Amino acid sequence: MRLGSKADLLKCLEREEESPEMSPPVEVSIINGAAIVQSLYPNRSDKRVLTSSDYALKLVLPYVSKQLMSVDRVDVVWNTYNPNSLKVHTRHSRETGD
Repeated sequence: MRLGSKADLLKCLEREEESPEMSPPVEVSIINGAAIVQSLYPNRSDKRVLTSSDYALKLVLPYVSKQLMSVDRVDVVWNTYNPNSLKVHTRHSRETGD
């Protein structure tokens, strides 16, 4: 199997065309759930957060609701790691040098 980098793919995907003057309207926002968790700091908030339920109700849901002001739908995506996946095998190979 040939392993490449994302930078190699960009060369193939880039097009030589002018960007449109106006962006089309956005209907859906797809947000990385882990990025939300990492970006919302409960200790810096004026809201008292004691449990994960508090965190979800007082920080995450208001954040997602705010995103809905500019789009029709918000999808929150979470990574899952299948123990038999190629990604896990590649990560293990990098760690062990196999």
